[in-house]
Amino acid sequence: MNLSIKKFSIFPVISVFALFSVICLLSPVIAAGADDYCTALINAADYLVSVQDSNGFWGNKPGGTWGADAENATGNAITALVKSYELTGDTSYLGSAKKAGDYLIDVFIDADGNFDVHQAEIIGGNAYMNHLSPFLTAWIKLYQATNDYKYLDAAIAFGDYLLTNGARCTEVGCDNNGLFGYLIRPEDYWGTGYGAFGPGCPFYHGHYLNYGYEQIYGLALLSEITGNADYLAAAELGGQQEIKHQKSDGSFPSLMKDGTGTLGIHYASVKILAYAKLYDITSNSQYEDAINNYIGWLSSQQNPDYSFGSGDYVRSTTWAAKALLEASRILGDESSKTAGESAVDWLLAPGHGYDSTSGRVERYSESTDVYIAYSQTPFIMTMAEYLAVALSIVDTINEIITEVDHHGIANSLISKLQNALNAQEQGNTEAFEKILNAFTRAVESQKGKHIDSGYADTLIARALFWINNSQCI
Repeated sequence: MNLSIKKFSIFPVISVFALFSVICLLSPVIAAGADDYCTALINAADYLVSVQDSNGFWGNKPGGTWGADAENATGNAITALVKSYELTGDTSYLGSAKKAGDYLIDVFIDADGNFDVHQAEIIGGNAYMNHLSPFLTAWIKLYQATNDYKYLDAAIAFGDYLLTNGARCTEVGCDNNGLFGYLIRPEDYWGTGYGAFGPGCPFYHGHYLNYGYEQIYGLALLSEITGNADYLAAAELGGQQEIKHQKSDGSFPSLMKDGTGTLGIHYASVKILAYAKLYDITSNSQYEDAINNYIGWLSSQQNPDYSFGSGDYVRSTTWAAKALLEASRILGDESSKTAGESAVDWLLAPGHGYDSTSGRVERYSESTDVYIAYSQTPFIMTMAEYLAVALSIVDTINEIITEVDHHGIANSLISKLQNALNAQEQGNTEAFEKILNAFTRAVESQKGKHIDSGYADTLIARALFWINNSQCI
């Protein structure tokens, strides 16, 4: 996303880490409490690290063995921990993610550097792409965090495989050409059939509109990193094939399993993440329209207590919140931001799956067990998305320029914010807090004068939030 920064004479260059720092620090003050968001992310990430298998993978549940359900658990865990590392600077998260990424390379990348689907754990004779596809984003995120080309090479190998594997309809001329499926049957991955769709690419299972998002998102992201237009073309074709099935109310129930219930909310939400990435890259209004239509439908599905779905609340609420927050970040939509923030607060409330003492995130109502892929990792990614959407220093500086009617006072406030960031980067917590306290006093002194009283209260509340969340730096 390209952020528009207004020119201001005192604004210096901000380092990448400082920007991450501010993203983690700045947030509007809402119901959960000033220090809950970063604390929740850290607690949940610490727990995830603590239950990693010694070989590097995560099972479906803590202590679980390697299997098909461990594949998507491990892929999602890598992405969640890299996000946690970016926000906190805690190298234990990156170390854990690298160990898992290396394990996946050892298992799935052959001696020639190709992706070997035959190593996938088989369920009923089938390899499931929804379990394997998270590897692509995970390897890309590891490459971005480490600059280690072995992760980019692995991602490229998988991306090349996704362009031709049997779970994608590649029959030119059929109605579903380019659509991504979710499994590869034995005749498909041994190269003797038309692919999972069969001749003419008919639908034979409703899940085809459920699971393509991982492949679309990953290929779009890979195209950004490599500049390879083939990846983006495949992602766009797959996305457009899905969007044509979106109903007029914005939902995706057609040809989907449980299209309007908990699973429908999950599946449709993750699609929005894929379309948001496509829109971010291409600015194609088709994806923007699909996102806006979906937001309209999802808003009607939010429960009175701000959760989503029924029974399997954590699974549906985490993904819905993440989708709403990312949509607001890409499109600037305030209503989706508000809905996403209220869902995040529901997730943090006692009795809703998250244990603030241990960091466990249970699959609320359906089971008291922790599911790595369906509760622990989406919770972490949702907290990270919340922090990414929280007001950045760019937003705050632009606000101050607009809201403070005295140039000198605005300059002074912006200078204090930058000095606070510099102190935090240097690990000087005492100076960080002193500067923010001085910022608070300066705002208070101009409240009702050159700073509107309501906006002054907002800035003071943010300063308190920044101090209370400094552990996320």
